[in-house]
Amino acid sequence: METWIGQDAMRSLIGVVVPAYFSAKPSDELVAHLLKMTLGECVGYVRPENTWVVVDGDARTERLVGQLRETQWSEHGATFNVIALPENRGKFWAIKEGITALLHNSSEVSYIVIRDGDGDHDIAEVPSLTRAALHLCETYGHTRVIVLGSDARRYASRLYAALHEADALGVDEIWVLGLGGLGDDPIWGALRERLGRASR
Repeated sequence: METWIGQDAMRSLIGVVVPAYFSAKPSDELVAHLLKMTLGECVGYVRPENTWVVVDGDARTERLVGQLRETQWSEHGATFNVIALPENRGKFWAIKEGITALLHNSSEVSYIVIRDGDGDHDIAEVPSLTRAALHLCETYGHTRVIVLGSDARRYASRLYAALHEADALGVDEIWVLGLGGLGDDPIWGALRERLGRASR
């Protein structure tokens, strides 16, 4: 019988890593707003101590993240964690550092959400994506599962990134499920074709 995770129980099992880097172009006000929106929305889905923001070598973003952290602490008595990297080594490096810190400090976490600092991912998808990951783990007996949302353009870029990362890790098997009935967007067709070539 399939396990069902309720929202309250899920909050303890989920960790969030937010790689944060902003160019000099957006104003401080815009960056602060995007960070507040991104991190504020996480509170309903994950415990604050299981949220890690990784600032990728950007002093301005580090300052704004620090201000937001202090505000959350004064308003809620709890806040997210921050890692300030000394230099920008790319998004994957920031994600790796965040995941390492999250897993080292949070033994209960079973599911990790990667969310960009500009709030472009819908946090409301987290429960259904987490339940999908649990279903795949139970059905196929694998505990290392990556679940991506259904937006074609975002899915494509994240899938290619996940495949690249899996290849770098020397993964023996990669299973891609659920590309059958995803609509007529040409991106889905290109994805199917690319995956078909990779599986040969």
